[in-house]
Amino acid sequence: APTGAGCLGEELAAQVLAGGQEPVADLVRLGAEALGARVNRAAEVASAPDFEAAREALCAAAGGCGEQEGSLPESLQATLTPILAALADTLTAQAALFADDPRGEAWWRANGGHLVLTGAERPNPAFPSDRAVLLADRAHLYAAAERLARTVERARWPVAPEDAAYRLPTARGAVVVAGTGADVHAEGGHLLLLDLGGDDLYLGAEDAPVSLVVDLSGDDVHAYPGAEDLDAADALPADAAGRGDEHERVVQGSLSEAPRQGGARGGVALLFDLGAGRDRYVTLRGGQGYAQEGVGVLFDAGGDDTYVAEAGAQGAAQLGIGLLVDLGRGQDRREALFAAQGFAGPGGFGALVDDGGDDVDRCLPTPARYPAPQRPEVNASFCQGAGLGFRAEDPMLSLGGGLGLFVDGGGDDRQEVAVFGQGAGYWMGTGVMVDAGGADERRHQWYAAGAAAHFGVGVLVDLGPEGDTYGDPAAPAHMSLGAAHHFGLGVLVEAGGDDVYALPTLGAGAASCGAVGLMVEAGGDDTYLAEHTLALAVATLGTCDERGAVTRAAFLDQAGADTYPAAVVGSADGARWGLALEGDPMEQAQASDAPSP
Repeated sequence: APTGAGCLGEELAAQVLAGGQEPVADLVRLGAEALGARVNRAAEVASAPDFEAAREALCAAAGGCGEQEGSLPESLQATLTPILAALADTLTAQAALFADDPRGEAWWRANGGHLVLTGAERPNPAFPSDRAVLLADRAHLYAAAERLARTVERARWPVAPEDAAYRLPTARGAVVVAGTGADVHAEGGHLLLLDLGGDDLYLGAEDAPVSLVVDLSGDDVHAYPGAEDLDAADALPADAAGRGDEHERVVQGSLSEAPRQGGARGGVALLFDLGAGRDRYVTLRGGQGYAQEGVGVLFDAGGDDTYVAEAGAQGAAQLGIGLLVDLGRGQDRREALFAAQGFAGPGGFGALVDDGGDDVDRCLPTPARYPAPQRPEVNASFCQGAGLGFRAEDPMLSLGGGLGLFVDGGGDDRQEVAVFGQGAGYWMGTGVMVDAGGADERRHQWYAAGAAAHFGVGVLVDLGPEGDTYGDPAAPAHMSLGAAHHFGLGVLVEAGGDDVYALPTLGAGAASCGAVGLMVEAGGDDTYLAEHTLALAVATLGTCDERGAVTRAAFLDQAGADTYPAAVVGSADGARWGLALEGDPMEQAQASDAPSP
């Protein structure tokens, strides 16, 4: 697992706060590099001398065009010329993705995400052809997506655009330019949809292999029929695909296969909202910056926005790059149930990046449509910086999890998960949460706040000096706050502030079965709450078969007048202690609190 993941998260946070001009292109490139693919920032897309030449190149790459309807002003033609050329480049890269696979593009687009999401069929790592696709080098597609994003971000979009209407059908989706009014986009399947402004309603699924949606301004709603007025993840109606119990760990989960709002399935899907309006995004699964075998991005430039989804959304990926990027320091609200808000399955880089504001990010514990084995009455969240691997009965057929990142640029935030989240990794997956500051409230129950299991890595870094709260006093659980099990690595670093921790069992620098758990509190007058003994530097081999593995647990509070629970024997301000639970020499536990001045 990538032990430098915490540094990568801090690098991402620094990039967000620096306010670069090409944040999406930068993040696609960073994600590609995290997945082992190099993307050349200096590479340019094929140029076109004018709009007509770019259109012809696009038609050739798409396999043909129909009759054009309407026209565009010359200024807008000039803006769109490099974008059409970049789309042609991306179509060519996408066409090569499944060219040699016997299942073909349609099968992979329909079923390629079922390693994490549920479905009737899924890839089988035991099949050589499937495994070849699962482990394929997608650098050419990532590079094309990066160039397309860079072209959009460099474009000179009109501040007060002339009204226009244009449509060009192609064999790979239509090119549409809509005017400045309040439009209803009931249809999907666009290769390019440019909306020049107005308070718009988007209802169609953007299921073209390559899709670019750009909205210049307005208070927009992106949803699906029947969900136009909803804003809560626990009340989402099914779409035409319905709900089902197709997996033993899913209870009436969505079966939707409709990619919406930057959802890529075997290709590239980018949604750019470039205005500062109050936007609302509602989907079921596979959207809001989601990718499987591709690159999916939702970028919102500003405003107080709302994002609601069920699963596989809000910066989520498997075998690809999925990004949700929200700038403008608005007061945003995001809700989901499972695999969201910076999630990565096998071969995935999923990131949620918010540059600041007093935000609310919740992966709801209930309804328990994705029940956690550890606590079936709540969801297995895998949210807010979480990596999840595919664990097969035959270890040789297993696939390690990817890198899930949650980066918040500051603000007084409320963040909630149930099981696995806030910097959590499972089965060689890596999850990282980085928060640049603010007085935050973090609710979590099990395997959270810098926690990992089964060779995973989980890291949470809070860089701010404000006082934060951790845990759920009403439902304290297990293995959180810099804790890990079975050769995992769990790390929590708090830079300062008067923090309050509701300690779970095996929490706050705890480890079991060959794992390493570390919690570092850099300063502030902190309060640790517990009514049990199993917290604050506890090491145990437990039921581990690998009895010869060293298990290391460490807790360090570097400054402040701190308050410790009486139940944890030896814990006190200025003291040293630690609990090797079974007294085995392979259990190493050390806690240290620097004395207050």
